[in-house]
Amino acid sequence: MDKSDLRSLTKFIPALSWGELCEWTAEPVTEEDIASAQAPTVEYWDVVHRFADAVLALADQAEEKGRCEDSEEEPSFEECAIRSLASIIKSEEDCPGVLLGYLKNGTVLRLLKRLDAMSK
Repeated sequence: MDKSDLRSLTKFIPALSWGELCEWTAEPVTEEDIASAQAPTVEYWDVVHRFADAVLALADQAEEKGRCEDSEEEPSFEECAIRSLASIIKSEEDCPGVLLGYLKNGTVLRLLKRLDAMSK
């Protein structure tokens, strides 16, 4: 994984540092409808979608590269960080709000800042 790949993610640091990155949406529910109520969903801003797409593309690229190499080397921190971010993003499909939790508690930004320091 080269430095330009890492910079494609670390460029999102300022945008992901904003406080508001999404909006929770839910259908209004009356007492009669409670049994059929839908769970709230998260509507992320465009920057979060672009970040998620970049992470998943880089994770796919790293996975393809890993399959082609017959190396017994341990994965680098960069590869582990990308895979961790990709796992968080993929888990959003089954559990809305997971990504938001990692964004709010600072995990995503900490990983990105460490990747940024390593890319310099």
